[in-house]
Amino acid sequence: MGFATIVPVAADLRREALEQTMLLGALDDESLDKLAAAGRLRSYHRGDPVVLAGEAGGDLLVVAAGRLKVLARSPDGAAVVLAVAMVGDTLGELSLLDRCPRSATVEAAAETTVLWLPRDAVLAMLRNNPDLAEELLRQQAETIRRVSGMVADLVFLDLPRRVAKYVVEHTDHRGLAQLDMSQSELAAAVGGVRQSVNGALRGLERRGWIEMEGRSVTVHDRAALEQYAAVSAT
Repeated sequence: MGFATIVPVAADLRREALEQTMLLGALDDESLDKLAAAGRLRSYHRGDPVVLAGEAGGDLLVVAAGRLKVLARSPDGAAVVLAVAMVGDTLGELSLLDRCPRSATVEAAAETTVLWLPRDAVLAMLRNNPDLAEELLRQQAETIRRVSGMVADLVFLDLPRRVAKYVVEHTDHRGLAQLDMSQSELAAAVGGVRQSVNGALRGLERRGWIEMEGRSVTVHDRAALEQYAAVSAT
């Protein structure tokens, strides 16, 4: 379960973590208090493992502070980032539902606090709240669609186009993309290596479509990026 430090905190901080989630935040006060009381907060340093692929699962994880990255690793140690979980995101739904071992490794991508919720407590809430169960199914369907899209991108898009698509998908209404990760982490997220990703970003910059400053990217021509990466505007 990684190098966790148990955080001794009052129940209201655990409840605050729950209120930030789309999945659990809509529960009534009594249910939130009950679930918060059952949870436990643990803190992790950047790079610490939180869960490992193949280990026993069941608990639901809530990102209370910081961020986590979900990884798939090959036998030779190469990694692909399947997702980055931010504050308010939940992880571990598959093991929660089917009791099977963890399907991916999760590591802290920054100083992070995670709220661990026991499987039995979460399942009790699902049984008593049909809308909550429906939301969980909706989120799992969304995850399946996202992972299917990642597989298609790896097959049909070359690395520069995957980088362009990643930038587009992380650009806000101001035209800013806060990648908030190292180039090595970005490389894992798009299925490449750091040097190639850096070259791809510089290539987009030379075209005048983006401008890089540290881990921030200003998008000057989103339409061109979308067309280049075959991304439909949304």
